[in-house]
Amino acid sequence: MITGAIGRRRWSADDRAQILEETLVPGAVVSEVARRHGLTPQQLFT
Repeated sequence: MITGAIGRRRWSADDRAQILEETLVPGAVVSEVARRHGLTPQQLFT
């Protein structure tokens, strides 16, 4: 059972920048960064 509000998440500009910076770290794997933040890799590439 899923409870709670379902909808689009809102990310602040700072949150977005932090997530993208994580992908730029040498050896970082985009899919792992995405998974850690509840995203799909495609969302990071977009």
